[in-house]
Amino acid sequence: MDRNNRTDGRTLMRFPAVVTLKDTTKLNAETIDISLGGVGLLVSEKIRIGQYCAVTFDALLKDGIHPIVAFGQIIYSIGPTDEGYTVGLQFLNIAPTCSKAIKELLD
Repeated sequence: MDRNNRTDGRTLMRFPAVVTLKDTTKLNAETIDISLGGVGLLVSEKIRIGQYCAVTFDALLKDGIHPIVAFGQIIYSIGPTDEGYTVGLQFLNIAPTCSKAIKELLD
């Protein structure tokens, strides 16, 4: 899937994040853009397309910080560049409270 084929609108937002792979390897990351359907991330190591993983980050909303935890699948990977790899994580499982926080973040 191409990174521009998302069905949900995306908003550019930078937050520190952590990606946890199936083997429990943790990678420091940074969000690039966020939508209701997924998140673009900048990571230092290549993550293969199709890999299942979790992402966690804190969303700063008007009423404070809300932790976001989602499970998904890597649908694109670009790079490397000087900054690392750009990957797209499509959400497959996300708690309703996290979805609500993302919706508020995007409003």
